[in-house]
Amino acid sequence: MSYWFSFLFPWLVALWILGWLAAGRIRKDKVEDKVRWRGFVALAVAAAGIVLLPVRGFALGRWPAGIGLVPSIPLLGLLAGAVWKSFFQVELFRRGELRTAWIFEAVFGTALYPMALGLGDFDPYSWGWGFSALFPIVCVTTIVLIWNKNRFGLVLGLAIAAFDLRTLESPNFWDYLVDPVYWLLSVCVLVAAGLKRIRRREVHSQPTSHGQNPKSEIRNPKQIPMNQRSSPGVRPSSGAASCVSSNALEILSLAARSPVSAPEDGRTPLNPYPRSGESETPSCSPL
Repeated sequence: MSYWFSFLFPWLVALWILGWLAAGRIRKDKVEDKVRWRGFVALAVAAAGIVLLPVRGFALGRWPAGIGLVPSIPLLGLLAGAVWKSFFQVELFRRGELRTAWIFEAVFGTALYPMALGLGDFDPYSWGWGFSALFPIVCVTTIVLIWNKNRFGLVLGLAIAAFDLRTLESPNFWDYLVDPVYWLLSVCVLVAAGLKRIRRREVHSQPTSHGQNPKSEIRNPKQIPMNQRSSPGVRPSSGAASCVSSNALEILSLAARSPVSAPEDGRTPLNPYPRSGESETPSCSPL
């Protein structure tokens, strides 16, 4: 079973490349589902023919295994999701689930490969030969992801089942979880995402030409002087706005000078009418 399963990774790669080349006819939104399935089956058969093509006495699909490349189950799952999306425009993994896949591989791959290459005295690759702390860690991670309805947890569950069935040619549990291609790809994706986030923060934090933050330029209407406010529906730069502002100031000044007193204080109200020479209502010159 492991022999034929080794053809799955090159077959998915060939199918994804053929689907990318035929994107003009298959990936259109107006194409019917029957046409999509026919194109998918035709290209799947073509990809199988390419993988089984003999090269120097070996099938082309066996060359990755010949150089020691054993693709992990999560990598196969992500590649299958990319192939499905290229043909049917349906994403098997959401953005958050893809982020979980990259983080998982970056953490586990970084914990494995540097030490396995002799960085320290301990070789964590030995944990994959028998029962060790690696198994409960992966099982707990799988249960938590499935509980949170993260589809990557199902991929980890398939990795555990594939290890029990000895689907891959390696008997080590690490090879079912991580591989060099998946690890390097995850590190590159996370580094690129981090740099993009840093650049976005720098753009938002850059001051304007006046040396102020763009968010700080938004002033509270209560902080704007009354003579600079405009009435609703009137442009601040128009003459009507200045007229309304001046009229408001005149009315307020007249109200302040009005000596009318309340009847309960015992004083006689004075003349509330405007003095001689003052108009009752401020006028404004026509525009």
